[in-house]
Amino acid sequence: MKQFKDYSQNQMQLLPPSLDELVEQDHLSRVINTFIDNLDKEVLYKTFPGGGSPPYHPIMMLKVLIYSYCTKTFSSREIERNLKQDIVHMWLSGMQRPDHNTINRFRSFYLTDVLDEVFFQVVWMLHEKGFLKLEDLFVDGTKLEADAGRYTYVWRKNVERYQKNVKEKIKLLLEEIETLNKNEDQEYGNNPLSELTIAKDFTSQEVKKAAQSVNKILKDKENSKAYKKKVKELEKATDKLSKYENQQEKLKGRNSYSKTDNDATFMRMKDDRLRPGYNPIISTNNQYIVNVTVSQNAADNVGFKEHVEKLLSWGDGKLTPDNYMGDAGFGNEENYEFMIGQEIGNYLKFNTFHYEQTKRFKNNPYLKDNMLYDQTTDTYTCPAGRKIHYVEDAERTTATGYITRTKVYECESCVGCKLASECKKGEGNRRFTVSVILEKHKELVRKNLNSKKGIELRRKRGVDVETPFADIKLNMGYNRFKLRGHKKITNEMLLLSLAHNMRKVVKIQEKIA
Repeated sequence: MKQFKDYSQNQMQLLPPSLDELVEQDHLSRVINTFIDNLDKEVLYKTFPGGGSPPYHPIMMLKVLIYSYCTKTFSSREIERNLKQDIVHMWLSGMQRPDHNTINRFRSFYLTDVLDEVFFQVVWMLHEKGFLKLEDLFVDGTKLEADAGRYTYVWRKNVERYQKNVKEKIKLLLEEIETLNKNEDQEYGNNPLSELTIAKDFTSQEVKKAAQSVNKILKDKENSKAYKKKVKELEKATDKLSKYENQQEKLKGRNSYSKTDNDATFMRMKDDRLRPGYNPIISTNNQYIVNVTVSQNAADNVGFKEHVEKLLSWGDGKLTPDNYMGDAGFGNEENYEFMIGQEIGNYLKFNTFHYEQTKRFKNNPYLKDNMLYDQTTDTYTCPAGRKIHYVEDAERTTATGYITRTKVYECESCVGCKLASECKKGEGNRRFTVSVILEKHKELVRKNLNSKKGIELRRKRGVDVETPFADIKLNMGYNRFKLRGHKKITNEMLLLSLAHNMRKVVKIQEKIA
């Protein structure tokens, strides 16, 4: 009896096995293969203009990318290596072997304009196959660190301060040059050089133009050294102004950016570290990702409207949900107004929803919500019995350009009040603001969240929307972006979301089997 089976690495086979025979029928790669084969392929074809040597087939490239992400392979070099030695990769690629540059170029550039369409087509297939429903969607965001240096920050407040200082220096230099001109050359009399006249809020280009003109006029002056010194200082200051203008352009209204990834914003991460990063926002149903966008703002509510608009724009509203459920990070006046306009059920919590349920809130007489309000006189009555009157209106513009209007109320007098130390902070009379529009929305949302449907959605929210993030971060091992730039990061999140959805389909099928 043989101790072992025969072993030989150089066995001859008349008919080599097909790769298809070596891939199990219920393998993850076959699920990906089926979904991608059912896409409207013209969407991918249109990104290739034609001409020259024929490129690799985009369907093949897409299958390989999604499967690689499913198996925690994010590096283009590792994908290239797998195409030469991994049976499943070789089967999906039909034994073709694009190099890492080709893979990266396809992922970063060719997919940019079509990956949204691919993603939504897959979502629609999942819906038609019964894996998910579009009645109730859950939304959440998370912070992911960017592939950028942690100490490469540029802060808006610093840029604004430096810009202000250098503009003051430029004004002073222009005045000094004009004084030199008046004192030296009687030809110009008491009239200043017209070249030195610039607008109140000038740009670096305007200053450069003025400096060049002054150089031409003053080149023959006797005291040219003094002029040259001032003009040289002016040129240095102008270069600094140009630098700060360039930084303002890169900020695009944000509070900060990274020098190594200009699209990344410095955010407070989950572990309280301040790092350059992005804020991916996802919508889910039955733990499948239905929509994904990437916000450059740390606040979830800033990116919500754009997130939903992207979903609604596909397929003439085929993916319009009945209800949207989100945590307190998404509830604000702008988003509530948007939800009403889109006729979507509003279950977005506001920031004090849970606090309102506590005894601490209900038993605090100093909160405006617990004060007696007289609608006829538009006044509140504080615990000391003094009247708090409406005094003025106020406006505030949000990061998205939305204008919120509030009413400002002030107590008639807090002088001599024994409760003042408990009722207010700081000097002066007690003041607070009220947004009439927001309060109406909160009343409706409060009713929705405390209804039977609302309680059911609140119970499901955490499990439904946070599980995909956990799968991506923990199971797939993706906790820091590998690419740079907002467009590439968006592609990365879409590929991760497709990979998560495919993995989820396999798990469901395994349970059924």
